Amino acid sequence: MFGLDFTELIIGEQPQYFFDSGLIEEIQNIRRTLHTPRQLARNPVLELDRPWEHFTNFGADDWALWRDDGGGFHCLYTDMALDREKLAREGGTLIDWHISRFRVMYARSADGLDWEKPAMGTVHEGRHNTNIVLGSETYGNVWGPAVLDDPLEQDPARRCKMLYELGAPGFRVEDATPGAHIRLAYSSDGVLWTSADRRLRCVMRNAELYSFTVKRSSNQ
Repeated sequence: MFGLDFTELIIGEQPQYFFDSGLIEEIQNIRRTLHTPRQLARNPVLELDRPWEHFTNFGADDWALWRDDGGGFHCLYTDMALDREKLAREGGTLIDWHISRFRVMYARSADGLDWEKPAMGTVHEGRHNTNIVLGSETYGNVWGPAVLDDPLEQDPARRCKMLYELGAPGFRVEDATPGAHIRLAYSSDGVLWTSADRRLRCVMRNAELYSFTVKRSSNQ
């Protein structure tokens, strides 16, 4: 639509939102009323209520929320366990393996208000069957899930895709070759994920971790 003014909009068959009158040619006997949103009294709707949860991070890019065709809500969120005393004593960064643990967890809801955290059977901590979908003591720290529904994918098992960051066990930012990298995972439903067999090589721009171009690497 770039280069067109409001008289040249090509709407086609795409749904339109009428937040203002920019797309409306004429209005008769109708008045737009904007309602003030009200905060839910029983916030938060997702609480730290599992023994394996420490700090749920819903800032920046550490979560994903979507609604399925049946109206159900799904959420992937990042949980962080931080050893503040070790960080103060030994130094390092928040994502160093000896300082923290990051895991991606899953919750679902029928209405977006009442949420449950189902046992996924993917990661067990102690005797607990957790809702962790990615990240463990053997796999490493996982954070920053970015989820994509790919309607052009021919393989139903790979309909959903996720880019995420992985810091393998022992990872430290200060190391010459730290080993943290962007990974790709596949899923048929956005709930149970399988990590791709190839890691991704990312070209960083302006030293910003989240601005990158994805390329396939010839090496694992």
